[in-house]
Amino acid sequence: MVSIDFQALLASVNMRVGTPGEGKAVTSALERMAFDSRVAWRYEQAERRMRYGRLATGVVEGLSARVEALESSLSRFSWPVEDALSRARLITPSNASDELAGRLVAEVRGQDEASRFYKYFSRGRDPYADTGLDGTSYTFRVTQGGQSRTVTVDVPDGADWGEILDLLAAEINNLPLSVQAQVIRQNAPRNQLDILNRTGAVLAVTVNAAHADQDVEFADTNGHLIAALDLTQTDAPVGPASLSTYDVRVNSRAMPTSIRSTVFDPQAVAGVTAGEHRLRYTVGGASGTISVGIEDGMTWDEVLTAVANSINSTTTGLRATLRDGERSSGLDSAPLLAEGRYLEVELASPKLGQRLFLEDYGGPWLGDVTRFFDPTGGLPAAPMGGERYVATATANGWVQDRIYEYDGAAWNETTPAAYNALYDEETGIDAFYDGTGWSSAPSGDLLDLLGMTSTATPGADASVTVDGVEMSSETGIFSLDRGRVLVQAQSGTGEESLPLSLVEAFTEVQDRFTDVVNAYNDLRSAVLPVQDLFEDGFAERWRAPFTARRNGLGGLGVSEFTAERLLWVDGDAFWEGIVRDPAAARELLAGSDGFVPALLSASVRARTPSLYDRLLTPSALVDPGPSVEREFDLHKRASLSEVIDSLATTSERDANPYLEATGLLTGVAETRRKALAAKVRDALGGGILNVKS
Repeated sequence: MVSIDFQALLASVNMRVGTPGEGKAVTSALERMAFDSRVAWRYEQAERRMRYGRLATGVVEGLSARVEALESSLSRFSWPVEDALSRARLITPSNASDELAGRLVAEVRGQDEASRFYKYFSRGRDPYADTGLDGTSYTFRVTQGGQSRTVTVDVPDGADWGEILDLLAAEINNLPLSVQAQVIRQNAPRNQLDILNRTGAVLAVTVNAAHADQDVEFADTNGHLIAALDLTQTDAPVGPASLSTYDVRVNSRAMPTSIRSTVFDPQAVAGVTAGEHRLRYTVGGASGTISVGIEDGMTWDEVLTAVANSINSTTTGLRATLRDGERSSGLDSAPLLAEGRYLEVELASPKLGQRLFLEDYGGPWLGDVTRFFDPTGGLPAAPMGGERYVATATANGWVQDRIYEYDGAAWNETTPAAYNALYDEETGIDAFYDGTGWSSAPSGDLLDLLGMTSTATPGADASVTVDGVEMSSETGIFSLDRGRVLVQAQSGTGEESLPLSLVEAFTEVQDRFTDVVNAYNDLRSAVLPVQDLFEDGFAERWRAPFTARRNGLGGLGVSEFTAERLLWVDGDAFWEGIVRDPAAARELLAGSDGFVPALLSASVRARTPSLYDRLLTPSALVDPGPSVEREFDLHKRASLSEVIDSLATTSERDANPYLEATGLLTGVAETRRKALAAKVRDALGGGILNVKS
């Protein structure tokens, strides 16, 4: 096969033909063949340019739909959690299916990885029966993961089991651990809970499957309260997930409690009043106070850091995190946005029904006072140095609401500012100044300054109904079949129930792989006829994952056929392959370097940033040669050169050879002109250019 550099040869022919006055052209047979081939190439280039302008947009839209279908089928493909044929299970429809996408996510786990929601059950007790326990304090230790907490329970004399179980559940739920407790009351086995074969009041200890630490232990440290409960650990499931169908309706999704500050310029001076500011948090039945120290001239980054550090060092129940964000730059022109920082506070281990409440609790705080004092009948008698009082009236030189401290010789006066707070030693109560007077109602402005009063997300538990039974979860994760099936609620389904079926896996694997092959073939059949409109190797991007694994996939009956190199699957060979060595088949198809992940990755790369970016650039379709008129003129000159050469070698000449040459030239030129004009009209769509000799 002869390879011809058209542009270089064109330059050579142009030079040899020359221009009027430069002499005659000398052309070889190879140059003549190259010239004719170039005319054909220019025709094809013009035809492709017209196809590009007419088809490019529609082609991209059609391919986009097929690429989406392929990636959807790849996302639906999954491997069962067990390799053994009799134990392998899959959920259908798959998570990527249109029925479930964005609404539910389902997962099957093997028996060794099952996340049991119920960890312990106590013995069933008559809730009205006396416990027989001594009326005293009992303590026990709860350990989850690497953390341990001690619980103290004051048992009153004559308490019944209903009271004690409710008290224990409340104390466990107040722990900064993800372990929870509830009291289940049923008058017959499995009446309220299908796995609970006990009657009466039962303390159930649970851990949601979303939490990393699933192991929980209890131990008495003072007394024998845990022993009296007779807590029994639930059994781990045996065998694979049951072949069954669940009707799942999502009533609401989980929303964690989250409180965010405004996004601030981290280098700007905050302007928060210096001193000790306090915040009060409430989570379920637990509450506490957080102290934040503010100094003069602090930037917003320093203030946010101080608040975050104070929260994280005060309680393990909350988590404060500094995050980067965008804020308004304050400019009338670009850039309109600038980098900023904000604070986010959330529950570290949210529990069912728990919500986070955060409120100002005074600040700056002032020193403790001896008591609130009415000076109407006279000032305090024989005061000691350091005594401090708040005047409750205006009399004898004191002014109501102001603070007076005796330094050993005289009374020094302090005028409180709005949101100041102090501790009253006499009553043991905190007092807050709101700008008009003192009271026990907390006030403050730190949260307002941080912008955290209007950005609170109160949070909500997820709720689903499974086979008619309503269930709640603080994380949105629900455990079914003793933790072998997990369901995550993502969005409400209204009144519609979605069926989830546990099926024998390998038949489903074969069906889903067939869907992948069909989507692949559909895409390849569509891209091959238009691949010349895209960059080089475009169609092969999707084929490369197969060619790299041809031998292994061939062992599963996957091969190419037809000139288009479409994929074909021998169903019997595929089934035999996954049954014979399921571990090897899993690695080949779904492993980290398997065919399905590789094809999905290749598809994403091929369409990124978009399929439009894979089209040839219009400049690549521009004809680099001379204009058609110039091309035709050069062709006539070459024909004239041939005629003159032939006349120079003729043995017999007419008396007037130039007349013969002229006649020959005219005939040749006219024939060539008509042929070339016809090609030009076809190439340019017909009738666009009128070529004249």
